[in-house]
Amino acid sequence: MIGFADSSYILSGIRKQELIDFLHDCNNQKRNIFVLCDTNTIEYCLPLFQTLFPQTKSASVYCIQSGEAYKTIETATAFWKFLLQQQADKHTVIVNLGGGVITDLGGFAASLFKRGVDFIHVPTTLLAMVDAAIGGKNGVNIDGFKNQSGSIVIPRYVYIDTEFLKSLPHVEKVNGYAEMIKHALVADKLFYKSLSEQRNFEALQIIEKAIAIKQSIVASDPYEINERKLLNFGHTIAHALESMYHLQRQNISHGKAVAVGIIVESYLSCKMGFISEAALNEITGFVQSLFKFDDKDFNVEKLLPFMMADKKNKQGQLRFTLLESIGKGVVDIPVPIAMIEDAFHWFSKQNPGYGI
Repeated sequence: MIGFADSSYILSGIRKQELIDFLHDCNNQKRNIFVLCDTNTIEYCLPLFQTLFPQTKSASVYCIQSGEAYKTIETATAFWKFLLQQQADKHTVIVNLGGGVITDLGGFAASLFKRGVDFIHVPTTLLAMVDAAIGGKNGVNIDGFKNQSGSIVIPRYVYIDTEFLKSLPHVEKVNGYAEMIKHALVADKLFYKSLSEQRNFEALQIIEKAIAIKQSIVASDPYEINERKLLNFGHTIAHALESMYHLQRQNISHGKAVAVGIIVESYLSCKMGFISEAALNEITGFVQSLFKFDDKDFNVEKLLPFMMADKKNKQGQLRFTLLESIGKGVVDIPVPIAMIEDAFHWFSKQNPGYGI
């Protein structure tokens, strides 16, 4: 079994032959290969993937509707039924070709089918490459509440190739920027400086650096007892926003939700006495230069039930991952509701298109 400290991811051109050999052996051993994709990746990414790995051209393909609304146990159950109909067995290999929804859902389905089968992530968005596909977190949403059921199981391989990014509109690439900024803010001041000055998010070496930060944190704390909670910076707010929008039958991208979360939780970090106002202004200015917050309203009362469902909470207290400084996070910080309300008032003044 692959350990949490192992580099199971393969950057394009580096160790690619290892994955080719694995898929070739699967064919020789008559192991069934299934490719899970969505209505976008079946059109824009599957042909490239099959060209890169011709060993998968005969694989069965299962396609789901694209979007966060389909990251559910019902979608996973439909996929399991398909696998049973196709006589998939314990030796089956599942390839998850897509963004964060596909890697989360596909990893979840694979980790439970027959009590676990091999799976491979092929992330096709920047967000999935640097975050969702890395670290072994798999899951589905329940009634719109984010990632309430899941598993932590490392994929056999994660194949990362920036060629897939060429099919993405710019707005989808920007979604990945938020996660890269988050990685830097909680763990690497120099990486944050590089991102803010050069803004070269899509270079392979920059992607590799973002992955390395996450890999290091996950290796030290795979089951999120302590240090791995650093990676939740910005996400208490982000997941609540995504859940609230889903309930209202509206959409907000994960990247934009995380960007809101980074700004609001940086403000909380300042008010709790961790970072300076200068650091807050630096972070806010950088994130606001990348994301435009002007499309929908929200209020704290509507967000609270979703924040209360966050897995970091303890004994009824809202617990946040905050910033001790740029490049260093701190976990399990209780934050009063009144301070969260104040943070959203402040955010709405910074971004008049939003209101509370």
